[in-house]
Amino acid sequence: KTKQHQLAVALRVATIVLAGAGAFAYTMLHSFMRAIPYLTSDEMWKVMDGEMQQKVLSSETWNTLMKGNVIFSMVAFTLVLVFLNYFQRICKEIGNDNSFSKENVNNFNVMTGLSIEIAVTYVLRIVIYVSRCLMASYSRAAFIIGVLYLVFAIGFITLAFMCRTLSRLVYNAYEMKNENDLTI
Repeated sequence: KTKQHQLAVALRVATIVLAGAGAFAYTMLHSFMRAIPYLTSDEMWKVMDGEMQQKVLSSETWNTLMKGNVIFSMVAFTLVLVFLNYFQRICKEIGNDNSFSKENVNNFNVMTGLSIEIAVTYVLRIVIYVSRCLMASYSRAAFIIGVLYLVFAIGFITLAFMCRTLSRLVYNAYEMKNENDLTI
């Protein structure tokens, strides 16, 4: 097998491992989200030395405040699966010894757009759920989910930037390869 094929296989395995880790992280995030009523309690907040005042947040109230969050999660999850599918296409091109191709440029561009769309879902979550919490006087919960969703939004914006940069890099290499082919 060629080195390109071995690299493609290694990238595919890494993608599967990352997808599994992402699914595990999502499960942990879901558990963490269910723990927010406890994390916003006076006892817990005093341990964290927090100053924000908040009335008691019950699990029922929390579920009401977070109504519709499952839809955002499903949209983000679907977009991540599509993103991984495009990455698999890149791995296939690498395996075919066609790393610097127009197809990979297009795949990276699509992945850039998908990353931005996922980031937008998290920004929308911040707007909707943080404002709901603040309007209901649950400032601690607003702070926790605001920070959490902001971290995810920044992560996906960073991923979009990396995909865009790789797209340009692959495009430049593709152009150089074409110029070299014409010279020969």
